[in-house]
Amino acid sequence: MKKTFLFLVLLGSFALSTCSEEPPVKPPPNPPEAKAMLTLQNKSCTEFWLKLELENFTLPVNVQLIMDNLLQTEINGLNTNDTTVYIDSLLPNKTYSFIAVVSGNEQLDTSNILQATTLDTTSHNF
Repeated sequence: MKKTFLFLVLLGSFALSTCSEEPPVKPPPNPPEAKAMLTLQNKSCTEFWLKLELENFTLPVNVQLIMDNLLQTEINGLNTNDTTVYIDSLLPNKTYSFIAVVSGNEQLDTSNILQATTLDTTSHNF
């Protein structure tokens, strides 16, 4: 009887000690992925208006706009989720390739590749 009582006391104390554990803590969810999107807003014979839209970036960020594999424009400390970039001094009827690299606050993304062709000088398509 003494052994049974001792066994029940030990079993009870073990059960009480395991019940006092805190539930496991779930890790915080991953923040949404930062994305950059480049689109053509307007064009002429020698100019482009490009729109850069940012999703889930912590502002401010730095932007490098690359045209035909060469750095075209750099924007430091951009504080808005979208902006329009004006590119001029282009050749008529020529196709250009653009990509934006956005970085800041331990976030980095490269936009889509945008290919756009300037209008020809003889075109009446405005």
